[in-house]
Amino acid sequence: MAGGVPISSPAMFGFLANAAKTSGWSWLFSGLFVSLFTVAGHAVCYAAFRQFGPSVWNAIVKRYPGISTTLSRIRGLIVQGKPFNPALLLLRWIGVGYSQVFWVLGLSGRDASGTLRILFLADILWANVWMFGLTKLLVDAPLISKYLTRFGWALLLLSLAGYALRHFLGQKSS
Repeated sequence: MAGGVPISSPAMFGFLANAAKTSGWSWLFSGLFVSLFTVAGHAVCYAAFRQFGPSVWNAIVKRYPGISTTLSRIRGLIVQGKPFNPALLLLRWIGVGYSQVFWVLGLSGRDASGTLRILFLADILWANVWMFGLTKLLVDAPLISKYLTRFGWALLLLSLAGYALRHFLGQKSS
């Protein structure tokens, strides 16, 4: 997800909850497990985008001119000189564009280590809230457990199909 793979949080956590149930993992261990990979993915994205800097920024804006305003707003939040902006944390819980915040942090060209620490802690909290919620749901409503992995696969396949369709239709109109 951190790198832009089209999988939804419910699908990812559904798969993990099923794996945890099968393996006998606690919700806390499962949450910390997914936290590690979420933080690692975001750190790698930040580092990669920081390394490639302005040339990537210019290529993105050139390819998707409509995104320029949105990117500029996010970039403005980041370069204000504040160590952290609550709007970035809010994106963690909403989910839309959250991974892309790490991309833009890297593209901003400034050291964002203070902001990254807060966002990484938010990743850990976010993953554990999801795992606790799903584990509680599976214990209190075992019937849901039967369908959770199926729902995850359906979400994953629909996400991939939607992405492929968008890509296919985008190439046809070019």
